[in-house]
Amino acid sequence: MSKPAIYAKPSEIGLDASRLHRIDDHFRHYVDNGQLAGWLIAIMRHGELAHFSTYGHRDREANEPVTADTIWRIYSMTKPITAVAAMMLWEEGKFELKDPVSQFIPSFADQKVWRNGSTAKYFLDPVVRQMEIWHLLTHTSGLTYGFMMAHPVDALYRDAGFDWGIPTKLDLAATCDRLASLPLLFQPGTEWNYSMATDVLGRVVEVASGMSLDEFFRTRIFEPLGMTDTAFRRLVKRRGGCGLVVTEMVSSEGLVRGIDRTLEYAEYTEEERPVSIQIFGGDPEKMADAAQIVEGMGADVVDINMGCPVPKIAKHNAGCS
Repeated sequence: MSKPAIYAKPSEIGLDASRLHRIDDHFRHYVDNGQLAGWLIAIMRHGELAHFSTYGHRDREANEPVTADTIWRIYSMTKPITAVAAMMLWEEGKFELKDPVSQFIPSFADQKVWRNGSTAKYFLDPVVRQMEIWHLLTHTSGLTYGFMMAHPVDALYRDAGFDWGIPTKLDLAATCDRLASLPLLFQPGTEWNYSMATDVLGRVVEVASGMSLDEFFRTRIFEPLGMTDTAFRRLVKRRGGCGLVVTEMVSSEGLVRGIDRTLEYAEYTEEERPVSIQIFGGDPEKMADAAQIVEGMGADVVDINMGCPVPKIAKHNAGCS
């Protein structure tokens, strides 16, 4: 696919073309020094595309450049999509923003909140005010992420298998039930913490709509907007003779300890390229051990762990035109 036409001159919408190109100059360094395989930048203002640029490769090994239709993993940008889905249902009267989450996920009805202690012995308080849907939208629910490494509750998440993924092949309902069994970091609505709240919001969308989250996204958001290449998926079949590489995130600690079993579910055929694996974790020894486990499965290893080395670095971006 060729480069899209620029629909507006930057100066016409209050942007400086020379300054926009400074962005390109900056990010070229990430490719030139080997930190990234390639990138794509699109800048819009007032609904008009004013700047578009690409650099580097979507697949370094095959010397294939980044193009306008390269497919990328969007990571936490699923959060605003989930929020859009929730607000669509709110507009349709499916719930109120102050409805308790337990109205849709009963396991959240009797939660406890961390008071003090350690992971070996800790003390909890009852919830003063039940978690409400707006808490999920604003990251004020009291939930957390295991990878935060900032609080004993984060460690409890990791012990339960919630590091960079889920511990087993749980569906969203079972995932939320397991999250509900863990202590909250704080009383809902009293503080802010980046967390798995949007995962829980996704389950609210499922219950309120009567549809799976991926089906809701596809039929209510992606298809109406023409986003035909956006979906939850690990592998994409070859298109035009080129295999699309879609990555999985796994925890080095989870792999070594046998907690993170994400890779057990990476199914692919001879017509599909194996997944590439992104390994996270601050311990170089665990990173190396985890890399050997991944390589033994025939997948590529991608290290984006703040420069922590692994034996092999994959040469693929998550995408192909």
